[in-house]
Amino acid sequence: MCTFFSITLFIVVLAIVLVHYISMYCFLYKMKHKGWTEPKEPFEPKVAVLLGLRGADPFLKYCIQGLLQQNYSDYTVFFIVDSPSDPALPIVTEILDQEKVKSPGCKYEVVVVDEHRDSCALKCNSLVHIIEKLDESFQVVAILDADTRPFPTWLRQLVEPLSDPRFAATSGLRWYVPERKNWGSLIRMLWNVAAVNQMVFSQIPWGGSFALKREVFFEGGLLERWKHSLSDDVTSYSAVQSMGARVMVTPSLLMINHEFCRTASFYSWVKRQILMAKLYHPNWGLIVGQAFFLFMLPTTAAAMTIYGLCVKNWTLTGWNFASFMLYVLGVFFAFVIMDGSVRRFLRQKGNLIPRQTILGLTKTVFAIVLTQVVYTLAICRVFGMKKTDWRGITYHISAPFSIQMEKFIPYSEIAAKNETKESL
Repeated sequence: MCTFFSITLFIVVLAIVLVHYISMYCFLYKMKHKGWTEPKEPFEPKVAVLLGLRGADPFLKYCIQGLLQQNYSDYTVFFIVDSPSDPALPIVTEILDQEKVKSPGCKYEVVVVDEHRDSCALKCNSLVHIIEKLDESFQVVAILDADTRPFPTWLRQLVEPLSDPRFAATSGLRWYVPERKNWGSLIRMLWNVAAVNQMVFSQIPWGGSFALKREVFFEGGLLERWKHSLSDDVTSYSAVQSMGARVMVTPSLLMINHEFCRTASFYSWVKRQILMAKLYHPNWGLIVGQAFFLFMLPTTAAAMTIYGLCVKNWTLTGWNFASFMLYVLGVFFAFVIMDGSVRRFLRQKGNLIPRQTILGLTKTVFAIVLTQVVYTLAICRVFGMKKTDWRGITYHISAPFSIQMEKFIPYSEIAAKNETKESL
């Protein structure tokens, strides 16, 4: 009976590995082929670009410089801070004063938000503050995070899918290329490789590189949702759907992140990412089911291998050890192929992307198992989460749209405690 179970487990693992490869090749295909109808005429609606800041992110300088040099005819960048003492403000001011090379179509404005709703995340509050005051000439709102490095055609590529009437929102994706190969950075990189596949096929937008048509905020009711929400991106999915439209998540629009993170920092960060999906995405059940199923496969194979050794059943041991190694090595080589393909794609776009090293790839094999353990623990923890901390602010959660900010604290008061170069 145990042998039959072990053979069945091997077949299931083989099927799952094949599914991994199919989804990977679908992602790589979508990365090189547009999923929307290209406009016959140039499509450049007037865009408001919103950069919400809280603290001085490690690569903030490059983010600001990239925003000022977009190859776009008419856009206004709003640099938004929630306190006049925020450490990001002097950096923004200094770069704006010194930067001489600026796109002819670029205008900018620095905004200090003096009203802080206690019913939503500070980021949502800042976005609402700006959007409610935009005049109707702005047809599109683009949002990005300070840990991104927007290249000159970023805005043009982000906005173009909105020329297709099927789409009311469009999103890029993050891709981690950490300069330091510590365990936390490797875990986050591996987690993200799986996450981007899920985001493409579930239409989960990413708020770090995100654009929406103006009507989503008013006709779709997104502004009202944001006033009571922790998330600016996942909540937009339902607002877009309510209009009979879709979100285009674009694999070709990859934003490179070179930052490192510690394992403990990743654990706290990924819990918040999972919490957003739990609160606001209708496919949350599928996400959880997939995570636990994929965790149980190698865990069961490892446990049965140990059991086979204990009872000296070498057939049982062999089948289960083969299942375990098939899963780990199958995921590893899928990662090698996908990461290598993406890195080549990014190099062709002019990015300086380092090649993987033997040491880095060796650590990656062990990091695969560690990633699944940390991710599964995070999911288990999210089920009972009633509060979360985000850049020094604690939010209490009664229901998806019943959020209570504990107390507003300017980031300058906690900046001294955050001496790492992480922007989590």
